[in-house]
Amino acid sequence: MKANIDVAKSLYKQHKYQETIDNCNQILTINANSFEAKKLIAKSFLALKKIDHARLYFHKVIEIKPDDYESFKDLGNTYHAAGDIQTAKNFYQKAIAINSSYAPALSNLGSIELSKGNKQEALSSFIKATESDPQLAPAWGNLANAYSQLKKPAEAATACRKSLELNPNLFNSHFLLSSILIGQKKLQEAELSLRKTIELKPDLFQAHLSLGSVLNDLGKPQDAEVYIRKSIELNPALFNSHFLLGTILLEQRKLNDAEKCFRKVLELKPEFLDAYLKLSSILRDLGKSKEAMAELKKAIDLKPNLAVAHSNLGSILRNLGKLKEAESSYRKAIELKPELAEAHYNLGNVLKDIGKLNEAEISISKAIELKPNFANAHNNLAGILRNLGKLKEAESSQRKAIDLEPSFANAHYNLGYILNDSKKLDAAIASFEKAIELRMNRDLCLSGIGQVLLKKGMFVEGLKKLTQAEGSINFDLKNGLTIV
Repeated sequence: MKANIDVAKSLYKQHKYQETIDNCNQILTINANSFEAKKLIAKSFLALKKIDHARLYFHKVIEIKPDDYESFKDLGNTYHAAGDIQTAKNFYQKAIAINSSYAPALSNLGSIELSKGNKQEALSSFIKATESDPQLAPAWGNLANAYSQLKKPAEAATACRKSLELNPNLFNSHFLLSSILIGQKKLQEAELSLRKTIELKPDLFQAHLSLGSVLNDLGKPQDAEVYIRKSIELNPALFNSHFLLGTILLEQRKLNDAEKCFRKVLELKPEFLDAYLKLSSILRDLGKSKEAMAELKKAIDLKPNLAVAHSNLGSILRNLGKLKEAESSYRKAIELKPELAEAHYNLGNVLKDIGKLNEAEISISKAIELKPNFANAHNNLAGILRNLGKLKEAESSQRKAIDLEPSFANAHYNLGYILNDSKKLDAAIASFEKAIELRMNRDLCLSGIGQVLLKKGMFVEGLKKLTQAEGSINFDLKNGLTIV
């Protein structure tokens, strides 16, 4: 008998569950009340996820030995697996009533409390479990989860690392640790934890998605794309994966592929406003202004007070030449969200188009007040001030744009014209040359340099630059030379 039980225990440890059951059934033909044989059969059925069979045998075990707290715990597991949380909790509590320091039951009870939102009760159970059995790795992992949900990342990380020290193969602890590290902005460490998670659990789509997000944040968009596509392969119905993939493709200017992703997002989650905004932006960049406008109107229908949608709609209307309608959209955006700097900036641009330069100056100045580091706003304000004849203020705004973005080629180019108007001719030439260095359109810059040289009286050199610019020269008796 002893030899047969030892064989059965050995088979169970080797995860040969059906063979364990067969061996124990042979034992039961000799001793129908063998506690150990029935318990091994019950545990093997549980491992095979044959819940009803497992439950039947655990009840038989408890009939033989009513104080077997481990079987009460395992019986609770059968109900937990079936989603009957309250019955599972009752059996865990019965196990604890027999042995108040039985760590697995304390840990499982904590898991139930955590799933019900009872975070402090869960924490108390997990702490008792780890104190009762400091070597129980899953209890440390559960404790880490409780700390994480209680917004205690340092304690969560410590508990997580303890669980992995005891059992390096707990994929869920690696995954939880990665989430904690992401929250702490330790992305390179998070990447390592996620790679280990995937090594242990290759089909965990959440790990692939998280790794893709981390890699993108680390400036590795192509690697990120691989993992996000894998998460989609594992779970095609998760809209978040399609949205993140679309965002990465958009950043790489793969507009057609990005468009497909955002359309898929909206197929899966039609009320997702950000997807409408992204899709409309792509359609606009693809030259499909009417389609872009239609998507924005869908977003506005879903949320009429979405200021950014009204602002974006204004930009499309402006591109279509519908300046009055664009102005109305920008003003609506500002009415809904007065602190939206981009709406004030866009309104200023359309007012400039209409010829309302003083109002345009006020609007773009407001954008800068709300967002002082808004380089484009400083650049455009400089242009408006130049048109208003406020050259000193225009130069100051243009230089501010360059201070904020030293590689802003268009700002250097525009500064060249302001300096030319201010008769700072050598400085103007230097600005145009800097714009060329930064890959501004060479012909435009050479044209600017040519005009400055002509103003300096260097007619041969000026005409040479104008010729290099591939422009034609028109003589305007009132205003001098212009290039068209």
